[in-house]
Amino acid sequence: MQTIAALFTSILVLFAGCLPIGGQRPAAQYSQNILLSIDYPGAGMGTRAMCAGADVIVMTDGTIQIEMDDLGFTGTRVFDPIQMTQEDYEKLLQIAKPEKIARLKVRDGEACDGNSRYITLYDQNDEAFLRIGGYMPQGRKFNETYRAIQKILDSYGVGEAVQQWRQKLMDAE
Repeated sequence: MQTIAALFTSILVLFAGCLPIGGQRPAAQYSQNILLSIDYPGAGMGTRAMCAGADVIVMTDGTIQIEMDDLGFTGTRVFDPIQMTQEDYEKLLQIAKPEKIARLKVRDGEACDGNSRYITLYDQNDEAFLRIGGYMPQGRKFNETYRAIQKILDSYGVGEAVQQWRQKLMDAE
């Protein structure tokens, strides 16, 4: 009987050693290079060019990168990088710390026509590991955060650049 109790105790200690402290998931190791990315969705219906979305990536050095379909829809056009001021980057970081983004609650909406919106976080290998959002996403904090990020990016002409490129794509069709 003592042997069984000792074996059971050993098994409990072994399993307890494998569990994170306090039962919490270990903190994610976020990228040192990429803060986040958000999408700038195209129209829900229309030509291929009208539906072309953009990926807007914010680097941890305050650089903004915009990526969209190229004119032939065969690859990606990477725009010239845009440098944010330190003040705006700090403002963005207060709104969109990866830890805050990771805790946002969101679900797909009930609408039958609309846009998808996503915020993506990256791991220590600069690989996307958490994509939060959905089709007509529902979640007050998510939508407030997405709009606040977009407002800062738009102050650097991001939305305008996306629209202008989308127009070039439409003209080329």
